[in-house]
Amino acid sequence: MVEDEVDLQDLVTLNRLDEILVVKSKEDAPEEVVRDLRIARIRQAQDEEAWISGLKKYLVGNIQELAQEEASSYSAIAMDYEVDLNDLLFYCPPTKKKEG
Repeated sequence: MVEDEVDLQDLVTLNRLDEILVVKSKEDAPEEVVRDLRIARIRQAQDEEAWISGLKKYLVGNIQELAQEEASSYSAIAMDYEVDLNDLLFYCPPTKKKEG
């Protein structure tokens, strides 16, 4: 039940949300803006996951912020991961050695 003008405006905004969020043309959303937004969303999602956040701390050398058990467990998997300049964690699987 809509009780005041603010509630009505909120409903109107929600009903038009898909129109507001849709990019109308390529000029409206330059590639750099989209990339920066995507990086920010990925970083936020990674920082919300405790194990990813801890692994990132381990990889950049902030091990004083980790418990000894955490640091020990991260050391076992750290060689397969990297943190880039945007503070994003990437999985880098080990390459298979050629037999021969």
